[in-house]
Amino acid sequence: LRAEAVVAMEQLGSPDSLREVSGRVGKEKDPQIKKNLYRALGAVGSDDSRARATLLKRARDGRDELLQANALLALGTLAPDEDIDDLLRETVAGEEEDAQVSALLAIGLTRNAEWVEYLEELPKDPASRRRTKAIEVSLGVLKGAPLSSMEATVMTAGSDRIPRERIFGGSVRRSGAKPGNAKRPPAGGEEEIAGDEEQADGNL
Repeated sequence: LRAEAVVAMEQLGSPDSLREVSGRVGKEKDPQIKKNLYRALGAVGSDDSRARATLLKRARDGRDELLQANALLALGTLAPDEDIDDLLRETVAGEEEDAQVSALLAIGLTRNAEWVEYLEELPKDPASRRRTKAIEVSLGVLKGAPLSSMEATVMTAGSDRIPRERIFGGSVRRSGAKPGNAKRPPAGGEEEIAGDEEQADGNL
């Protein structure tokens, strides 16, 4: 239940949750919940300097690949910043494929078209399908494709068990349906999700 509550706060993205999320990040021991807290921190603290510093520090630390991957993904939801851009470029140029993929997806999550030329000029590596896919879906979003087109790739990179319907549009459902094959939420579905989010702080 706590994981659901954290993801609900991420999807709501309210700055009012920043203090709660920031306080939980350093204390949480469960890696599956902690990685979601990093994602939530990016969403609720998009303009907060301390949230940015926390995520940059975690994204540079490769000792825990799960947490690093999710911190990198969270950087894509923060306000534009030179330090973030530099770290994403540095990570893409690194040797760890998991980190590369997450950084590439973070670039797509920025939805900043200024990254298009950079992605188009990256060398293609036929041996790295995941890297190639991350470039492909991120470029698609930066050129106007819906965010839902990168949902499945982001879920894989972040080892996500809970879909983010309000962020990506619900193309991947809890049933495990593939993007494009899942039915849209029934009328009133968004209101139900919003109701869950209003209770999120109390479920942490």
